[in-house]
Amino acid sequence: MKKRYAYLVNWKPRKFRNYAQGWHSGSHAYAWAAITTFMRTGFPRTSNSERGIAVPRFYVLNKISKELGMYNIFMGIKKLYWVCAVLSGIILMLLGIICFKTNLVQRVAQRIGLYESKPIDNPNYWCIQGWTNTLEKMNIDFDVVFFGNSITRGSSFHEFFTNTSICNLGFPGDNLDGMMLRIDQIKAVNPKKVFLMAGINGLNYQTLQVFKEKYERLVKAIKESNPKSIIHLQSILPVNNSIAQNYVCSNEKIKDANKIIKGIAIENECIYIDVHHLYVKDGEMDASLSRDGVHLLPKSYDAWANLLKPYVEENYTMIP
Repeated sequence: MKKRYAYLVNWKPRKFRNYAQGWHSGSHAYAWAAITTFMRTGFPRTSNSERGIAVPRFYVLNKISKELGMYNIFMGIKKLYWVCAVLSGIILMLLGIICFKTNLVQRVAQRIGLYESKPIDNPNYWCIQGWTNTLEKMNIDFDVVFFGNSITRGSSFHEFFTNTSICNLGFPGDNLDGMMLRIDQIKAVNPKKVFLMAGINGLNYQTLQVFKEKYERLVKAIKESNPKSIIHLQSILPVNNSIAQNYVCSNEKIKDANKIIKGIAIENECIYIDVHHLYVKDGEMDASLSRDGVHLLPKSYDAWANLLKPYVEENYTMIP
């Protein structure tokens, strides 16, 4: 038997090296690699004169696997290969659809610094343009603008300050990059005072250095666009991850981010307002004040409004 199959031990390695050229399928290659490895351990090399002529692949594999009692194993490997190939094709197709629909590749490239996003890349770009256009066409000046995300949107400060015209520019889910696209909205209503709350969305995925750079860029852009407005920077609120639907961010990181915001306020001649302390209990958001560990209950805005009262109602042109 050694002599009978000795030529195969030497012939197949030559054939196997042509796998990259497409001479045979992967399943055959793996099966033959296993058989060849087994045969190499038991059969010695033969001279060139003893080598036989190549025979069809299926015939050789079937014949050898039957002789060695491995036919069922070989066929099982072959079937498993095709099942894996089909499943891989389906998975790749689904991944392609997901990447196309969600711009996944672009977002990953942007996160690792290989791609610089453009304003029009933001999925909310045209919505923001329409919103801004509406504010401009209204041609109304407001006393105060609250500029922020869903936490700001949930407020009803106009009910507390009835003698002050207030424009609420809270946009759910907005982050520091998205708010850069909405600065013209502030300019459109020409406010005397701007109250900014930003930074919680995306903070968990950013380093504090990146957070500082983006936050400071936003503040400077607001000041440049609205040179006559007094800018108030409000601290980020605490969170309660035990009742939040998804992990948001650690409260320690939020504290560090608030220190950065305070420093930016001092450097850029803005007013810093510590709203964080109103809602913290045992190092996290008081569960009785929030509906989901992040957003406030309607009644919870009362304490915030009382804190803001001197800043909203008092007339001042310089930082108090």
